[in-house]
Amino acid sequence: YDINQGSPNKAIAIGNKSALITQADWILRTSLLYARNGVQRLFFYQLHDDTPDFGGLYATSGLINENHTRRPAADFIRQVVQKFAQYSFKQSVSSDPVVDQYVLNDTSLMHVVYVPDEVGRTANCTIDLNNADSAIIYIPTVGSDSMTVMKLKTNQGAITINATETPVFVVGKRVRNAAAVVTDSIKLFPNPANSLLQIIGLTAGKTNEIYLLSAEGKMLKKGISNNAIYAMNIADIAPGVYFIKINNGTNLNGIRFIKTR
Repeated sequence: YDINQGSPNKAIAIGNKSALITQADWILRTSLLYARNGVQRLFFYQLHDDTPDFGGLYATSGLINENHTRRPAADFIRQVVQKFAQYSFKQSVSSDPVVDQYVLNDTSLMHVVYVPDEVGRTANCTIDLNNADSAIIYIPTVGSDSMTVMKLKTNQGAITINATETPVFVVGKRVRNAAAVVTDSIKLFPNPANSLLQIIGLTAGKTNEIYLLSAEGKMLKKGISNNAIYAMNIADIAPGVYFIKINNGTNLNGIRFIKTR
């Protein structure tokens, strides 16, 4: 996929995602579709852009910049290969959102979850993790050597997340004492953001009240979720500093984030 907008195979900007990040999403999703159809290995031949000054088909589909730093597509490829290269496709559980299962040595089960669209759509998705006590969620992350990792407590062996058009990878984990499962603190992703903000690490199975507050403490939006991940549309607020406050009846958390143009 090209990042120049004169190409018939152009990646497009979607919401707060630049064409570079959409390129990363699409390359990763295409790779996963190949894996689903039995292709065992892929090679991406174009490391550098071909003719970046002239545009056209495949002129700007390289994986690295002129200064040899990685583009988001290279970040995503590196991160997923680093963690899940040895997994094999097992079966597809859902088509929209896509939920595909992968296995490692017929023992470790991993789910890939994403929305198969290109308009910034999200969808709630419940994943059965075979009575696992916790879910480890791996999120491809731009500019990083490894994926963002969140550990969340399941609700009766299942986890409900708000899937986006970027694939995430979910692995269930069982511990001897389920009450001892310690979840990661709540995170906002991405931060800064400009259209869609994901709140990750909510208490699944409980009512989470999510408030968007201005820097002065004025409530601008409110959402309610019983899922571990909630997506809030922030496209209509002005750039600046804001706070997300979460009340789940037990704990009250406040987290700062930046809204960009």
